[in-house]
Amino acid sequence: MKRVLVAACLAITATTAPAIDQDLLDQALQRADSRGKERQWLYYEKRNRMTDEVTATTAELSPSKKHWAVISVDNRTDAGISVGIMYLAGELDCQATCSVLVRADEAPPHTFVVRHGGDWGDNAYLHDPKAFIDYVRNAKRILVQMRFTADKGNYVKGLVIVEYITDIPLEVRPLRAGIKPQ
Repeated sequence: MKRVLVAACLAITATTAPAIDQDLLDQALQRADSRGKERQWLYYEKRNRMTDEVTATTAELSPSKKHWAVISVDNRTDAGISVGIMYLAGELDCQATCSVLVRADEAPPHTFVVRHGGDWGDNAYLHDPKAFIDYVRNAKRILVQMRFTADKGNYVKGLVIVEYITDIPLEVRPLRAGIKPQ
């Protein structure tokens, strides 16, 4: 609600004053966001409405500042458990496989190998999702370091560290069999 009010006030000001500096708008929105609760893991599930079978669950965590890289933990009947980093900032400097550096709270950083490219588009999937889940499960602060290409169209370039903050632990929610038809 605060974010909407801040944005509405800035929009009204923009109609009566010279153009608003985008950095000032971003800072105002960040302040409004920081007054609320920290970002949390958000949980979704795919459920068959007829049988009540849960065929997929997802936990997502957005960064504490900009919304351009989301951690997604999926549990699906057809693919098992996977962890992906979905980014909208530009092209990851990675061919088929590369690594990202992850730090959970004050623990030493951990290197994870990721798959990228081809059918995945703007996603990087970790080779060992269970190790990542065990490493970050109870973390309140997660840092992820990725390298982006220096392409002109990229929003970010070079080595970038993204910060995620939450005060609840990660939970990989189980799948559930449905009601059998009679």
